[in-house]
Amino acid sequence: MNHFTNRNATIVALCPQRQEFNLAIADELSLGFPVLRDPENRIATQFGLTLPTPPQVIAAEQFLGLDLPNHNATENWDLPIPARYVIDSSGIIRYAALHVDHRQRRDPAECLEAMQA
Repeated sequence: MNHFTNRNATIVALCPQRQEFNLAIADELSLGFPVLRDPENRIATQFGLTLPTPPQVIAAEQFLGLDLPNHNATENWDLPIPARYVIDSSGIIRYAALHVDHRQRRDPAECLEAMQA
């Protein structure tokens, strides 16, 4: 985290879930940066980063007692694609990485490299 703050970078995360869940995960993981709510995946949708959940996955999640629409305070089961951006002070995107598989993430060092360019 210090590597980013030393470069005057601001880190934020966006997530569609209700804010109480965002606050809990930020606290649980000691993130050191805010997790902000993206209601109805509005920002993710503007970036083309939402996917509908297939009906068979919805059925399986419901069978397991999961209720994504309630968790996200929405009417749908759409999910954001995990992504990471470095945006400079002029608003230019200097780095972008998308991860359809939410279990995989790029190394944060790649963001630092983009900030040095």
